[in-house]
Amino acid sequence: MRRALLTAALLALGCASRPQAQPAPASAAQDVLAGEREALARAPVLGPIPPFEGPVPRIEVLPNGLPLYIVERPGAGIEAIQLWIRGGATADPDASPGLASLTAELMEAGAAGKSQTEIAAAADAIGMSLSVNTLQDAVVVSGSAMTVSLPQMTALLADVALRPDLLESEWEKVRAQREAMLVAERAEPAVAALRAFRAAVFAGTPLGRPIEGTLPAVKRATLADVRATYASFGPGNAALVAVGGAGTDKVVAALRSAFGGWQGGKTRAAARMAEPPGVRPRLVIVDFPGKPQSVLVVGQPAAPRSSPDYLALEVLNAVVGGSFTSRLNQNLREQHGYSYGASSRFEWTLGRSPFSARSSVKTDVTGPALSELLSELRRAADEPLDKAELDKGRALLAYRLVDTLSHASQLAAAVAQIWLYSLPVDEYRTYVPRLQSLSVQSVQAAARGALQPARMTIAVAGDKARVLPQLAPLSLGNPELRDPSGNRLP
Repeated sequence: MRRALLTAALLALGCASRPQAQPAPASAAQDVLAGEREALARAPVLGPIPPFEGPVPRIEVLPNGLPLYIVERPGAGIEAIQLWIRGGATADPDASPGLASLTAELMEAGAAGKSQTEIAAAADAIGMSLSVNTLQDAVVVSGSAMTVSLPQMTALLADVALRPDLLESEWEKVRAQREAMLVAERAEPAVAALRAFRAAVFAGTPLGRPIEGTLPAVKRATLADVRATYASFGPGNAALVAVGGAGTDKVVAALRSAFGGWQGGKTRAAARMAEPPGVRPRLVIVDFPGKPQSVLVVGQPAAPRSSPDYLALEVLNAVVGGSFTSRLNQNLREQHGYSYGASSRFEWTLGRSPFSARSSVKTDVTGPALSELLSELRRAADEPLDKAELDKGRALLAYRLVDTLSHASQLAAAVAQIWLYSLPVDEYRTYVPRLQSLSVQSVQAAARGALQPARMTIAVAGDKARVLPQLAPLSLGNPELRDPSGNRLP
């Protein structure tokens, strides 16, 4: 079929000398196929990373102590403003996971006497995007609009951030929607595998609980709990980030007008994650009888975002599972056909951040697929990258940084991490030089320090009856059984 299509293409392009109704000579098609194979066999040559000067934010402080991180981009027509509030899911009480996330959702449900619909209409009128999101370590109120709308944008953003109504009627809707979402997610093996992995690996710490909360905790939550969570927000534990084309003086004046009167909240020291348990289960199973696929999550606690090995580990991950041409994807998808895709990632946080490799595979090849995944992780920890892989990883990160910094909202989020994780203010100015200074040896040293494949926890969400016999040759021990919410079963 492929040869016939190539022949037809040759004829259509006039590459054959015979009449159109006749097939092209076999030699012509063979020449094309040979050329195609030769082209595919030649790996593109990665040149040196070109000079790049990342932004260094200017830092101002409002009279109420709220710091402003400003990146001016002359000529840019978009302005992004973000308020980052320290805490996020990390600050949720042990018995009440999900409170920060519920608070963020209720903040969007009405503010300054305006309904959610009225706020959305006001944002639409100036072409503004507006959202409140909860991350592991922060709650983020974000807005972006054309630079000419800076005063209106900052005023609306301040309404949502500083004057949420937190009404009983809206609270009942928010809680009901969250309960429904958590119930629906129980049917999703991909969600179940991640929840079981986190609960097993980070038991007793905030990372072991879903950011969205658990169904029992959400049912127990009250509006008073949400209001108390919101009352803890204040200028002493927050920072503003502004990126765009408006001049610095204009930005400072707009933000002082909108946020300069904010008071209250509690000044918090930087959160510190509790140490995850030293003994973790090797194999965790979430049973989904009859499912045609198994979801695999393999990983462990690794390093915090502030680690000096951050860049080396990011380069390693780009090679192992952080791109389409990564080792994991090439192995499980391209070589063996076990999966449509496989990946790995570090989810950077204040504490020991999760590292995980993930894939969804056909049920009947769960064992072989897991064996290949574990083999790639052992290779990552035990064997140094070759020079070509190091060059590829460095280039990928450099180009991703350029892409991130070319978008106002993404750049604002990147700058906010300087404040959140106490990074050097020139983090992005020195990013590419630090990338270029990495060696095969330094990346290997970081890998050995962060990854212990023999101790990684393996979470599998799939048909237990069909999966467990396939895992026996891997000698993983008796499985720990968990339900789709991550709770341990007897």
